[in-house]
Amino acid sequence: KIGHLPFFWRNSIKIEMQSNIDIHHLNTTIFKGIIHGSLLASSSEDTMSPRGTNRVEWSDMSLLDLLHTRTGKDNAFRYFVSMTNGNYLDEHTFVLFFRELFSYTVDEATILDFFDFLDEDHSGMVMWKSFYILLGIFAALYCSECLKFLFFHGESIYEMLINSTDQAGLTWNQFTRLSTMLGIREKFIATFIIKEYNGKMDRDTLLNKRIDREEFIRYYARLLETYDKNNYISTARVEDFERMCTNPGCQIL
Repeated sequence: KIGHLPFFWRNSIKIEMQSNIDIHHLNTTIFKGIIHGSLLASSSEDTMSPRGTNRVEWSDMSLLDLLHTRTGKDNAFRYFVSMTNGNYLDEHTFVLFFRELFSYTVDEATILDFFDFLDEDHSGMVMWKSFYILLGIFAALYCSECLKFLFFHGESIYEMLINSTDQAGLTWNQFTRLSTMLGIREKFIATFIIKEYNGKMDRDTLLNKRIDREEFIRYYARLLETYDKNNYISTARVEDFERMCTNPGCQIL
């Protein structure tokens, strides 16, 4: 549990997004099939709605919330296992999955950037936890619910990014890996954060400081709040952070 977020300044600037993936090319039939379990040969009626909800309630939930129901997560895991040669995705399988999910509209270099981001120990493998985060990124972008995604996975992503032998905090390059995956231009991030500090932090200080866990969550919470608003869908506010998951079936990784 992240706990209460500190007070955050309210000035905002428009965030310019540029991504090498077009989320509108996401094949929602495949994505929903992963969550529903309908792509698996052993799927049954019991896999089609999460515990404690009926079909009508489930149909009203966003892709991100569906993914974080108990059944959605279980079905996603079963799909992951069906693709793996053990308990991980190798680079070749990952590329094939990514291409099919985006109807072959994403170039291989971009796909490999995602693979490197998720291959946290540089072993050439993407494990289940990282694959689940990837599905969360896609769902969050599609639904403009990136702040909620941070609520679900912020702590895990921080641990993914930081070098286990260095507890001083994230470097600037490590910090901006997530924003790159979300399609936010790096040059706008420093400007955004400095503006949030009302000019009390200069660019050189920001780029050379180590960013600890609390700052990682704070900075991205405000950044993604604005990101979602720019997409004209999400109405999430930072002060609502702990109330993001309104459906009792939702789970935090």
